[in-house]
Amino acid sequence: MSSPLVIFNGYYLATRIRVLSVPSLEMFSSAVSGDLLAGFSDLEKRADEVSDAEYKRLVSSYSWDDSTSEEELWEFAREKGLSFFLMMSDFRQATVNLLVVGLFHLFEQQLHHIATDGLFSTLPPIKDAKIQTTEDWYRKHLEIDFQSYPGWDLIANELRLLANAIKHGDGSSAAKLRELKPELFRSPYTSDDGILRVAKNFASMKIGMPLNGESIYVPDELLRRYGESVLDFLEAWAADLDRCAGNRGRTTESLSPKQSAGSRRCWFSRQ
Repeated sequence: MSSPLVIFNGYYLATRIRVLSVPSLEMFSSAVSGDLLAGFSDLEKRADEVSDAEYKRLVSSYSWDDSTSEEELWEFAREKGLSFFLMMSDFRQATVNLLVVGLFHLFEQQLHHIATDGLFSTLPPIKDAKIQTTEDWYRKHLEIDFQSYPGWDLIANELRLLANAIKHGDGSSAAKLRELKPELFRSPYTSDDGILRVAKNFASMKIGMPLNGESIYVPDELLRRYGESVLDFLEAWAADLDRCAGNRGRTTESLSPKQSAGSRRCWFSRQ
């Protein structure tokens, strides 16, 4: 049977999730991410503008002689524009990577913060905010199975591995992530035919500095998917808390055998 603490306080917990946890994560995964990335828009156009400005500067200030051609000056200017594009692209990727790490740990902290609510003061305190510790604590003390909710597998596995790999580089998380999502290790700005070449064995290359936009390349759409999964999980959990609280005052005599079993158990799993 589920913990009476949860059954008799389901509405309170559901409201807490919807009022405190959901808005924070919703703002982080949408508005904040969008506003930060907006500063990196139109990089190709801006790189062309850098090249044009540099070319004009060179033409107006360069001491002409027989060994310098206009084409050479344009190459110098083009290199400056290319350097701007590559550096800003790295900064943009670093920002996306940081947002992935922030999203995961904000979600992790939200789950931990709920577990420290005064409502659970009679239970053994949760040891730390690690997602596995938190999952085990909810299952052991409140009989809540997070794995039954949408989005949990993606969050607790793929997103967790990705956040760890971005923070720590090579290690067990990065090795597992290479098997799960090898495409995240291929730069979108390189090709086998371009000036910048990506190694054929990119999946086994050492991880450099993901927090500098290197080695791990999370696309925008994947960041959005992670944000949606986090919100789907919280909304499903809150809905289940409402459902169990609603079953609290109903007598088993008024329910069908299946409903009666559900009201007694209330395992917090999607039916």
